[in-house]
Amino acid sequence: EGAGGPGRPGGRHGIGGPLAGTRVKTFFDAAGVEQDSYDELTTASVHHETEVSGEVARDNWSATIYRLRDMTITGMEGEETHRTRNGTGEEEITRSRNVDDDGTVRTSEMSGTFTYIDVVVPVPGSETRYPISGTVTRSMTGSVVNGPNGDETRSAEITITFDGDETATIVVNGEEREIDLTTREGRSPLRKRRGG
Repeated sequence: EGAGGPGRPGGRHGIGGPLAGTRVKTFFDAAGVEQDSYDELTTASVHHETEVSGEVARDNWSATIYRLRDMTITGMEGEETHRTRNGTGEEEITRSRNVDDDGTVRTSEMSGTFTYIDVVVPVPGSETRYPISGTVTRSMTGSVVNGPNGDETRSAEITITFDGDETATIVVNGEEREIDLTTREGRSPLRKRRGG
């Protein structure tokens, strides 16, 4: 239905393989009455609830993953042009790996939360593909034990604001930058603000 949830910080691990969890979609009409299934004309909103957890291990590396998401997509009734996303989520990822022959283990932990506030996006297949408006906030904390620079802890408070064009404004710990939404995967989307 094209009503997927937000991107995931820290990787793309879904339900399946070593991870287990629940994924529930509930559809509603314009009056808020629950529907048995999605209907392209009468479904007005969908509520997504996802909880995933598990452990992954390969050779000298292991990870523990937990993700929780609660998203509501509205504006879907009739011949829609845009949908609005609101919701919250949280995530915790711990990774460990042996870094040398003496048994030294490097451990990293990342935890974070996010909130989508009235993020308006064109429907799939629209000529304009960038979010029209809305805000995404993230709060993230990461720590490393036995890292290349010893033990470290960092945190970030992030706010991303959309305005309908190919850029978005991002504020990280008070520093404002621009995100180029056209950036190809593998390249940094951050750039300095125009005129700044």
